[in-house]
Amino acid sequence: MVLLIIQSLFFSIPATAIGFMLLNLFTTAAQVGLHSGLNISLQIPMQSSTVWIGLITGIVIPLISNIYPIKQAMGQKLRDALDRSRQGLDEVSVEVLRVENAGTSPAQVGLGLALVSTSFLTLIMIPHFVLIQQAKDVYFYLNFLLIGIIIGIIFMSQSLVPKLARMILNFIFKLMPNDALLAPLVYKNL
Repeated sequence: MVLLIIQSLFFSIPATAIGFMLLNLFTTAAQVGLHSGLNISLQIPMQSSTVWIGLITGIVIPLISNIYPIKQAMGQKLRDALDRSRQGLDEVSVEVLRVENAGTSPAQVGLGLALVSTSFLTLIMIPHFVLIQQAKDVYFYLNFLLIGIIIGIIFMSQSLVPKLARMILNFIFKLMPNDALLAPLVYKNL
C-alpha cells in the first residue's frame, strides 16, 4: 500500500509542479503580450482557489484513485490478487460499448460540442456583453471561444488521423514495393 502511494506521489507531485510552472509562464506571457500589444498593464495574482483546485486535481485525486485497487488487493490472498484469470465475488462487471458501434464516433461528438459551444459564445454571449459594455466579461468569453476553437481543431485533427495515416502508408508502399506485402497486417492495425 505504501509503495503504491509513493509511486502515485512520485508522478503526481512533479506533474502538479510542472502545471503550476506552466500556469505562471502563460500568465506572464499574457501580461507581457497585453502590455506590449495594447498598452494594458495588469497584474494577475494567483488566487488561493486556483492553488487548491490544482493541488486537489494533481495530488489528492490520484491518491484517492488508488484506494479501491489497494482495498481489493489487500482483501485477497496474494495468489488470488495476482491471478488475473480469477473472478472475485465482489467484482463489478462492466460492458464497454464503443461509441462507433452506437452509430456515432467520438470525434463527431467532440467536434459537434465544440462547434455548438463556439457558436453559442460567438453569437449570443460576446455580443450581449459588448452591448452592455462589460469588457471584462467580453475577454472572459473570448478566452472560452479560443479554448473551444482549440478543442475543435484537436477533434478535427483526430478524425483525420486514420485517413492521413493510410495516405502516408500508401505513399511508402509505392516507394518500397517489397514492403507492400506487409500492407494487410499494417492496415488491420490501423
